[in-house]
Amino acid sequence: MTRYPTYVKDRRMKVLTVSCAVYIIICFMFIVADVSVDAYACSVKKARQRKEVVHDMNRDLLEKSVEDEGSEYKRVQDAVTASLLPSSEYEDVTWVTQGTVNHLRRAAILADAWKGPLSIAFFLWTGKDVAPTIKAIECLRASHPLVKQYATFSFSFHRYIQEEESDWKYWNGSCDAIDEALERLTSRRENFMETRVPYPVGLMRNVARKSSRTHFFTICDMDITPSLGLRTDFLQMLTREGLLNEEKSLYVMPVFEVQIGVSMPSGKEELKTLVQKGTARQFYISLTPTAQGPTDYARWFNLPPSKEMRPAYEVEWSFFYEPFFILSSSAPYYYEGFKEYSYERGSFACELKARGWKFFVLNNAFVLHDGFKLTNMFEFFLNKKVRKELAKTAINHRLYRAELIAKIGSQAKKCSSLSYRTLEVLLVLAGHL
Repeated sequence: MTRYPTYVKDRRMKVLTVSCAVYIIICFMFIVADVSVDAYACSVKKARQRKEVVHDMNRDLLEKSVEDEGSEYKRVQDAVTASLLPSSEYEDVTWVTQGTVNHLRRAAILADAWKGPLSIAFFLWTGKDVAPTIKAIECLRASHPLVKQYATFSFSFHRYIQEEESDWKYWNGSCDAIDEALERLTSRRENFMETRVPYPVGLMRNVARKSSRTHFFTICDMDITPSLGLRTDFLQMLTREGLLNEEKSLYVMPVFEVQIGVSMPSGKEELKTLVQKGTARQFYISLTPTAQGPTDYARWFNLPPSKEMRPAYEVEWSFFYEPFFILSSSAPYYYEGFKEYSYERGSFACELKARGWKFFVLNNAFVLHDGFKLTNMFEFFLNKKVRKELAKTAINHRLYRAELIAKIGSQAKKCSSLSYRTLEVLLVLAGHL
């Protein structure tokens, strides 16, 4: 056996002692920071409650012509209703989506691709935009019959901020000029951070979902497009596989980014060719592979060819997983405290897992994002406004998980892992740099 000189043993012991001391100090600092974030989240919650009380005292001063389910935002549910509505909740599946009104043109693209019930919610910067937005939708319905037939539109706007600039200030209200107005809106690359009104993504998903009249639905963003035949193939699968009464199963659709200017693929094989050419890629792969990792894209592409849609394999939810899926109306609603950059899809998926839902990947279904997402994560986090919003997101997650644990008990603790808490501490610290 090798014998080490005494000075070597002493040096090793010193290194071990220093390492242990550093580890203990780091753990102690993390615990202090973690507790501080919890305390700060509690103070934020109390401040919001006080603010809501003040707002409620002023409620009588506000108009009451629209449905109001919260103290901060007003909602106009079913402002424009589709001309063809499902006669039965099991007859169809609804594509639920939300965004700002500069995405209005996308309604025609979605109606053409989905050819079924659409529920679209727009966030308006001011209540004064409700009337012109309805007028613009009527113009769009007149020129796109599928929008009139399938799309139902709802709105939401902030109750107390009314001086934001109108989205329709350059439109004269004539349908003859609507194309020019929509072109101006579509070309505007608006950043939510540049306005006084935070984009309430959780609330907007709920507003859009509330107008869904079918048992099955999927919630996607306005820049996501379904693959051809997805809706009809899914409905046929439900009947063929006897899945109409499966209440706690959700069906994952792999999502891809497609380069601007590239024609949308007509099927899985054509999509595979685009991926091989580099003109399509896994969603958010440039930011983090874990966002879609559990879907297992390699396994999905290697599935045996089939003309029929079916649940191919089950996957487990894991930290940072943000799948896109179809699910049933027995699912809970989104937490409405989520705003801006919020990781709300991942949190919603974690809640579903905690409530006992199973995740099945569909063999032939996929959805497509219009264009590649950001490619430089370093520049993304260099943006001070982004870091501040992410810090707010971390606090909102603490509040959300506290409410979730109160609702469903210990099952929700899997959404409050050490990984989550560590990331939130780092985001709060980064937000103050």
